[in-house]
Amino acid sequence: MNPKPTQRDSTEYWHGLAALRALAMLLGVVLHAAIPYTAVPLSGMDNWICYQTSTPFCDMLVWWIHAWRIPLFFFLAGFFALQTLQRHGAHGFARRRIKRLCIPYIVAVYTVGPVIYLVFNLGWYLTGQCSWEQIWPHIPLPERLATNGFGPSHLWFLQELIILSFTFVFLYVVLGSEESESGAGPAEVKKTLPWWLPIGPGILSGLMLWSDTSPLTDWHNTFLCVPARLLYNCVFFIGGIVAYQHRTAFFQVTRFYRRHLILALPASAVFLWIRLSGAFDVTGATGSLALSISAGVFCWLMVYGMIGVFNSWFGRSSPVVSYLSDASYWVYIVHLPIVAALQLAVYDLNIHSLWKFAVVSVVTTVACLVSYQWLVRYTVVGSFLHGPRSTTTVTAEKPSYA
Repeated sequence: MNPKPTQRDSTEYWHGLAALRALAMLLGVVLHAAIPYTAVPLSGMDNWICYQTSTPFCDMLVWWIHAWRIPLFFFLAGFFALQTLQRHGAHGFARRRIKRLCIPYIVAVYTVGPVIYLVFNLGWYLTGQCSWEQIWPHIPLPERLATNGFGPSHLWFLQELIILSFTFVFLYVVLGSEESESGAGPAEVKKTLPWWLPIGPGILSGLMLWSDTSPLTDWHNTFLCVPARLLYNCVFFIGGIVAYQHRTAFFQVTRFYRRHLILALPASAVFLWIRLSGAFDVTGATGSLALSISAGVFCWLMVYGMIGVFNSWFGRSSPVVSYLSDASYWVYIVHLPIVAALQLAVYDLNIHSLWKFAVVSVVTTVACLVSYQWLVRYTVVGSFLHGPRSTTTVTAEKPSYA
C-alpha cells in the first residue's frame, strides 16, 4: 500500500497557486473585453454583442490568453482536487464540490444567464443586427445570432469541471477505496526530472489537437457535453493530479520557470503567426499540425512557467493576494453582462478601439470588485464561493480548497 501523506502534505496550502488560479479567472475579463476589437475571433463567436474596428493587439491578446488560460485552470483544478480528496476524504470532497461548483453553477445559470440574454439581445437591436420584434423569445433571431445562443455561456468551464471532479472521485473510490478512505497518496518520485519536461506533453497535446482543433479554435455554447473539449481539458486535469502525486519533483522542474517562459516566447510567436497571418491554411493537414504543435508546446511551457513564477514570487500569505483569490470567482461569474453592456455603451464613442478595450476592462473589474466587497464577501454567497470571512480579520486568510 502507498504511504499516507504527511500532515504537512494534507494541510499545506500553496498561496502562489491560489494566486495563479485567481489570475486565470481575472484574465477572462480581459479576454472578453477584447473580443469586439478582433479580426479573427473564435469560430462560432460571430454573434458577439458587437464588433468594431479591429486592432492587431487585441487579436494577439485574445489568442495568446486563450491558448493557455483554461488549460492552466484545469491543471490547477486537478492539483487541488487530489489534495482536497486526501485531506477531506471522498464524502468531504463531494460536499465541497457541490457547494463550490454545483450550487454556484446552477444559481448563476438561472440568474446571470438571463441577464446575459437580455443584454445581448438589446445590443443586437441597438447595433442594427436584429429587429425589435426579434429580441423577444417568440420571434426567431437571425441564424447568425441564434447559433450558439443557448447554453451556459462563460460558465461552461464549471460544467466541465463538475463532470471531471465527480468522475475523478468516483474512480478514486472504485479503483482504490481503501486508500481513498485513508487519504493515502502515491510515493514521491525521488529522481530529478529535466527542465525541458513540459515540451513532451506539449507535443502530445499538440498531436491530440491535430485530430480535432475545435477545443482551441471553436466556441461551443451548449448545455450538452462537448466531447473533444472535455477530453482536451481532461488531459490537463489529469496532469494536475499527477503533479500533486509527485509534487516534490514537479516543483523542482518549475524552478526553471525562466527557461520555460523564454521558450514560450518563440512558441507563442509561431502559434500567433500561424493563426493570425493567413499564411497557413489551418484547416489543412499541414497547417493544423503546425498550429496544434505550436499551441500545445506554448501552453505547457506557460503552465510550468507561470506556476514557477507564482510559486516563487507569491508563495507567502498576503492579504491583498488572498483577497483577490477570494474575489476572482465572483468576478468571473458576474463579469460578462457588465462587459457586454460597457461594450455597447462605448460603441458610438469616437475613440480608438484600444481605449474602448481598456475602459471596458478596468471599469468591469472595478465594478465587480466593489459588488464583491459590498454584496458578497461577508454574506452567504461568499461562504459558498470561498468559505466564511470575518469582518474583524486583518491578516491574510487562507482561501478554501476548490
